[in-house]
Amino acid sequence: METNRSRFGKGLNNPRYIFYGWTALVFVAGLGYFTVKKQNTQKKRDFFLSRGGAGEEAGAGVPTNGSSVV
Repeated sequence: METNRSRFGKGLNNPRYIFYGWTALVFVAGLGYFTVKKQNTQKKRDFFLSRGGAGEEAGAGVPTNGSSVV
């Protein structure tokens, strides 16, 4: 009696499918990262502008004294 594994090959354990899976995972993770980063940057900019910040013209978010912005 033949088993399903021998009849259909390696299944999803094929190196090609593993590569496709990792490629899709990395692509989706990267897309999600940049989407969230863009949204958070816009929220931060809107927040600083609503609080009377200088905005982009004066380089908002870029420290001039060597300290980091948290």
